[in-house]
Amino acid sequence: HGVSVEQCDHFCNPDGGIFSSIRIWIDDFVGHTVTGFTGDGKQIVQLGTPGIAGNGTSPLQFDGVSDSAIVSSSGLSRVFSSDGDGGAANRVVAVSVASGNRVHLDWATPQVYDNPHSIAYHRSGMLILADREHNQTRLLDASSGQDLGSWDCGLNLGMAGKPFGVRTLSTQH
Repeated sequence: HGVSVEQCDHFCNPDGGIFSSIRIWIDDFVGHTVTGFTGDGKQIVQLGTPGIAGNGTSPLQFDGVSDSAIVSSSGLSRVFSSDGDGGAANRVVAVSVASGNRVHLDWATPQVYDNPHSIAYHRSGMLILADREHNQTRLLDASSGQDLGSWDCGLNLGMAGKPFGVRTLSTQH
C-alpha cells in the first residue's frame, strides 16, 4: 500500500556498498507486514506476522497497514505505521529497529481511529495522521503516541473532503 525510502544517519546496511545508508520500506496491506529492504533489494527485516491479520503486540500483528513514516536518528530507525485501512486494528504503531535489525515495539495506540490511512513525521517530533472515516487530521506525539488533537478544513465535501494522504517537507532533525 505504501513505499518509503529511509536515508539512514548510520550504516544501516553494512554490506550494502553504495546503498549502505539506504533502506526501502514496503507496507503490505494484504500480507499484513511492513518489510525493510536494502537499497539493492535484499530483505533485511519484517514487522508483523505475515498473512495473519490482527491487532496483537506480542507477536506484532497488523490488519490493513496502509502507510509508514520512517525516521533515522542516532543509529536507530523508527517506523511509525498507520494500521487499519479497512481492517479492525485502527491504530498507530511505533517500532524501533536497532543495529543488527533488532526490533523493539515502542508503543501502539488504542483502537481509537477509523481507517487511519496515511502518516507523516514532522521534525518537531510530531506525527500527522489521516484518520479517514472520522474525517480528521490528527496530531500525535511521536515519542509516546499520545493523541494531541485534531483539525479539519471545515468543509463537508463527502469523499473528496476525507484525508487520504499526509506528508511533510522534511523528516530530518
